Amino acid sequence: MDTLMQMIDDHEQWVMTCSADEKQGKKAVIEDTLLEDLTIEGRNLQGIAVLGCTLKNCHFKDTDLFGSFLAGCDLHECSFTGCILGKSVLSNSKFYDTVFTDCTLIKTELYETVLENVTFNHCDLTRAW
Repeated sequence: MDTLMQMIDDHEQWVMTCSADEKQGKKAVIEDTLLEDLTIEGRNLQGIAVLGCTLKNCHFKDTDLFGSFLAGCDLHECSFTGCILGKSVLSNSKFYDTVFTDCTLIKTELYETVLENVTFNHCDLTRAW
């Protein structure tokens, strides 16, 4: 878990110091990992990539995930509160018993994503597909 949190710290520092053009290239990647009982609050994780991971009982609050890429993941009993997921790609993933509250998902791509028992409370889903 320390390695994951260090990677998140490094990614957040990179996002805060790089130019808009630089953000297009480098992304932190979390791959093929079980993330369980994790709480992320008030972090800037723009452009992070999460690939082939399983998230169980993970909670994201006031976290900026703008332009993030989530592919081939399974989420179980997770929550997102006050998060920004605008222009994110949530591709070939499965969301089970997941709650989004007061989140922004503008222009978010949900390509071949399974949503089972997923709740969107007071979320902006403008042009999400």
